[in-house]
Amino acid sequence: ECVPVLMENAMVMESEGLGAGRFAIERPTMRPPKQNRCYVRQRLSVAAEKAEVAALQQRRERVLHALSGLGTTVSQLSVIVAQPELDCEDLRGMGFAAVKTSVQIEQILDTEESLPGSGVLLVNVGADVRPAHECCENLDLVTSVPPIIVVLVLTDEEYSVQVGEEARQLATKSLYNNGADDVMTLRGKEVITSHRVQEAIVRTEILAEKASEVINREVGGLKTRTAKTLQIAWNRFLWDMPGKVLDSIPLKDESLIESANSNTIGVGDYSFTSQLGAGAYCAVFKATHPKLGTCALKVTNKDSIKGVGQLWMLGSEARIMTGLVPHPNIVRAHGVLHTEANIMLIMECAGDLNLHSFVVQTEKARECPGLPVELTESFIKQEAAAIAHLHASLVCHRDLKPSNWVVNDEGTSVRLCGFGLAVMSCGPQQKISHCCGSLPFCAPEVLKMHLEDHPRAGWGYNAFAADVWSLGANFVELSFGSYGIERLMGWVPKHPADKQQRLHDVEHFPEVWAGAPHPSIAGLHSLVAHMIEMCPKKRWSIAQVVGPEGLNIVESHACPMPVLLHHLKQQVHETPDDAQAQAPTGPSCGTSAEWGGETLPAVPEEDQEIPEDQ
Repeated sequence: ECVPVLMENAMVMESEGLGAGRFAIERPTMRPPKQNRCYVRQRLSVAAEKAEVAALQQRRERVLHALSGLGTTVSQLSVIVAQPELDCEDLRGMGFAAVKTSVQIEQILDTEESLPGSGVLLVNVGADVRPAHECCENLDLVTSVPPIIVVLVLTDEEYSVQVGEEARQLATKSLYNNGADDVMTLRGKEVITSHRVQEAIVRTEILAEKASEVINREVGGLKTRTAKTLQIAWNRFLWDMPGKVLDSIPLKDESLIESANSNTIGVGDYSFTSQLGAGAYCAVFKATHPKLGTCALKVTNKDSIKGVGQLWMLGSEARIMTGLVPHPNIVRAHGVLHTEANIMLIMECAGDLNLHSFVVQTEKARECPGLPVELTESFIKQEAAAIAHLHASLVCHRDLKPSNWVVNDEGTSVRLCGFGLAVMSCGPQQKISHCCGSLPFCAPEVLKMHLEDHPRAGWGYNAFAADVWSLGANFVELSFGSYGIERLMGWVPKHPADKQQRLHDVEHFPEVWAGAPHPSIAGLHSLVAHMIEMCPKKRWSIAQVVGPEGLNIVESHACPMPVLLHHLKQQVHETPDDAQAQAPTGPSCGTSAEWGGETLPAVPEEDQEIPEDQ
């Protein structure tokens, strides 16, 4: 402050001609000595540290005081301190189920640890609620956490200065949005009591149950609406295929009227007289028609068709059965009806009983197992002739079992039906990957591939050889009576539950058959042994089964056998390239020209579970 004055006096004296140099002008030092500045800084730092420690201790005491009124319920609660610096030994010694900090909550997310107790108290001290927000967000990510109760500990000054009621409501709402189940504010010397905590926990649980009910109801309604929309779109797509992509199933005929009253049951000119059988997806009815006379209708409800694969297999069954060259031991189909609700396959009515039911009925009448020897031998030859006709037409049935053979009303002949799993093949060299069939009649290679999880090199099986195995198993059933093959394998009264055990029993059936009593039919034991050879390449073909070294079937059992045998021998000796070059264009052994130049599409191979209850 002196310097400006002295300078001004010097300038005045100089202007008056007086020598300014006579006066010594000293400029005072404005800064204190260096040692004094360090001393002041040290004192300020020590004072600040003491104040910070005192404030921290005061805040810890506020936390301990706020939680001191919980009583015996402390052991049922977990405590989380939003500010990590407030964690102390006194808090851990109060007996809580767990004491965590916000830093430890982040570690819980990595270890997937759960918090014990019936509730969690999240303590936040001061007007700044951001630490509580962060903790709530992290706790919301924990898979299993009890109800979260946020406890805001405020002094009277903080409560009044924090802002008004509206601001406090916004802060509370933000905590709820971040995952808090309840929020409590403790003002001044207030403490949280066990009664308040229990009320908050019960209130939270009730709200959670109501919210769950509302969510489940809304989700259920959404699923129903979505499923209905998808079903409408799916049906529109699925039922646009018949008559276009699947030409074996005609377009829906609006003129066909289905009647189901007390006077008549049927469709169009077909009147149903009785039900012959029923399956999982269809039923077979006996009917009469003015021109066809007595016939059978296989009715499949369209609602039971859930995918393109099922519809394609239904179309494949109709195509094969309507296109096969007629044979006396194979049921022939006349056509297909497509109504508003059903698809009906019109077939010849071969009889009222399938072979299994016929054998059981005959055994009861004769009071002894099996059929008469002459009838058994006749049925065996008829079955072999039917399969020879199929294989000559390059068709594999893949589900040969007694219930798929129909016995005529006189009980003298059998006819093959049930072509739902039948497939056309280029020859024995073509591998089929679609596993299907019925135990205990399916071949072991089919069952083994069905149990394998992953495809491997050479995946697939020879469907012709698999049919021969199944036919041999049918011969065993005919010669030993109903459930004869199950009795030999020890599967009576029921099949084994373990799938690997079933495969083991089927694979060892040739050994069982080698030690079984010889049937009354000469040569049948040896014939069946050749048909159930484990190695498909060593197994007899159907040509050998019906040929001179086997059953030696003459034309009276086939139609016409010499031509079919010649065609079968060509299949056995042709190379894979020849098989592809001579791939059939129709479901018979003729050329495409004989069938109007019509070419059949490949049959898709959908997954079909092997029935375990048969």
